[in-house]
Amino acid sequence: MKTYNFLPVENHQVISDQLYQYVVDKTNILEVTRDVGRWTDLQVDSVLAAIPELATELAKIVDHPITLIAVLSYPPGSNIPVHLDVGLYKHRILWPVANCTGSYTKFYNQNGNKLIKKYSAVTTGAYITNEDQYPLLEMDSCELLAPAVINTQILHSVVANPAATGHRLSATFGFGKADLGGLFNNED
Repeated sequence: MKTYNFLPVENHQVISDQLYQYVVDKTNILEVTRDVGRWTDLQVDSVLAAIPELATELAKIVDHPITLIAVLSYPPGSNIPVHLDVGLYKHRILWPVANCTGSYTKFYNQNGNKLIKKYSAVTTGAYITNEDQYPLLEMDSCELLAPAVINTQILHSVVANPAATGHRLSATFGFGKADLGGLFNNED
């Protein structure tokens, strides 16, 4: 089972730089420091008005409107607990914004552990984690150096580079009920 797949986006760094500038100019994400990860929903229309190239590039990949844009912020050295996401999006596109080199999204085999629904004080809503009865088995990992589609229904965590000079910032995009499973190539 594929956990992630890098996507063919030309000049993604230009859009990453524009996303970073949007975060600096239009949000307080970098002003609010935390020692844990943070999910911040952004206004889709506002982001796309400021960065029209983003909509153009994503439209080449997904034939469906963007319905979710959020920025994920992780301080250097943080380790976001293993979880699966709940809600509408089985797959999402992740986009590197800043300080992603040396940070990894790790994917795990459940290894017989039961899943437990929890509610987060950091993000809005619920997530699902595993009981700790058996050791998890790492299946895969992704260093987010380019835009990628990920399967959010596989247990995963984020390990931020402890040597990073600032928070690891990535953007995540959802596309309503669109099935992004076709974005995973079948080559191993």
